[in-house]
Amino acid sequence: MKYVKKIAIIYGVFLLQSLIFEKINIFSVTLNIMPAVLIIIALYSNPTESALLGAFSGLLTDVVCSRVFGVHIVIYMLLAGLVSNFINKNNNNSPLIMGGVCFTYTAVYIVVYSLIPTVFGYSLNVGGIASDVIVNGILAFIIGLLITYFITVRSKRLEEKAVESDE
Repeated sequence: MKYVKKIAIIYGVFLLQSLIFEKINIFSVTLNIMPAVLIIIALYSNPTESALLGAFSGLLTDVVCSRVFGVHIVIYMLLAGLVSNFINKNNNNSPLIMGGVCFTYTAVYIVVYSLIPTVFGYSLNVGGIASDVIVNGILAFIIGLLITYFITVRSKRLEEKAVESDE
């Protein structure tokens, strides 16, 4: 059941991304919320599940808006798998740290995504990469911060209710 919820969240974010955020440009940069949401989901999943969810979100993205098919599948799969495998889940209760993780991994995603098509003969726009990293990195930081904050607040409330019911 959890797996179905996670797929539904990814599909919902994909719809938001392709229908709403695709139309929003800040400094000529299209907003991309998928890496931040994928990172948060990966933090609460095992590495195999995270990689599969990353591949699914990459497939959705590649089908709709990729110059080279398969790029998002590989990047999102690796991104989710690495986050799930290497980030200590016991220390992820700090919203500021998770915002930083979302910023860093989004920046890595943007750089890798920008470099891979150069192998297939596409040109590289360094200024575009920098502005993309800044705008989407800040967006990912805010998303990571807010989602982790709400998860932390909710888990503290659940703990308080459990303590009250024990008394």
